[in-house]
Amino acid sequence: MKVLVTDACIFIDLIECAVHEPFFELPYKFVTTDYVWDELSQEHKLLLQPNVDVQKLSIHVADESFLVQTSEKNLSRSLSIADRSVWHLTKTIGDILITSDGALRRMAQKHQLETHGLLWIFEQLVQHSLISSGLALDVLELLFQQNSYYKMNPKLMAAWEKLKAHWED
Repeated sequence: MKVLVTDACIFIDLIECAVHEPFFELPYKFVTTDYVWDELSQEHKLLLQPNVDVQKLSIHVADESFLVQTSEKNLSRSLSIADRSVWHLTKTIGDILITSDGALRRMAQKHQLETHGLLWIFEQLVQHSLISSGLALDVLELLFQQNSYYKMNPKLMAAWEKLKAHWED
């Protein structure tokens, strides 16, 4: 089973879109780091905790050595410690990094790490019949209207328009 290493932005977006529960039904192993967990609000942690309790989500405790290892890899200085922790975890035990962070995505791709974002997750949810394409369209339409990160990103908007056209067929 492939391992998905997830950053805080993805968890927040999944919760805001109310699809965090179907997300954990996908056929993957889900992992994050204690640094990412610490970035989440108490409310977000409470919503995710049941998945930790039943071992659908593992929280990897990163030892400090990853800081040395990531600094040796010349990672972007704009990456937070949490970003570096998921980059390192993906490099060592993960198969796919799931992030909405542009700098982290670019750095991961530069180091040949498979990387996906929120649209890919929604594609997976629809493909595995965990949500309908209609629900995905409605939720993502709202997200793209309300979230300036998504709205102001031309590449992401183009990918959204392409996915929307596919689901509307």
